[in-house]
Order: sequence, then structure tokens, then C-alpha cells
Amino acid sequence: MWLMKKLRPDHKTIADFRKDNAGALREVFRQFVFLCRELDLFGGELIGVDSTKLRAVNSFENNITKTVAEKGERQGWKESPGQD
Repeated sequence: MWLMKKLRPDHKTIADFRKDNAGALREVFRQFVFLCRELDLFGGELIGVDSTKLRAVNSFENNITKTVAEKGERQGWKESPGQD
């Protein structure tokens, strides 16, 4: 509804949305990465979505190689490994 009549959310509204929907956003971005890999669209160095820069978190627990991702897809992952 905020798109109507040129209304725009302020930074707090956006921050609250991101905080309240962190799990859903994580899953959307994860699926986006899987789709881009499947279509061979990028090398995986940087992803920009809607003019938003996202910093990669490449800790040992969050690192997913192509082999691990393919294995996870076959097993029907609901959530990325290392995520609580």
C-alpha cells in the first residue's frame, strides 16, 4: 500500500521489516543464489538486489560449496546449513 500516492517507508520501517522477516529474506536470497547458479548467471563474487549491496559472510559454518549445495538440493534442504 505504501507505493500508492508516492508514499515511501522511512528507514525504521524498512529496518523493522528486515528484522521481522529475517528468516524469510534469508530463504529468498538463498533460493535466488541457487537459481542464478543453476542458470550460470554469475561467478558468485557480488550480488546486488534492488540497488542493495550485500556483504558475503563466508565463515566456516556458512560456507556452501557448489558440491554441498547440489547435495543439499537433492536432500531437500529447508534451510542453509549452519543457520539456526
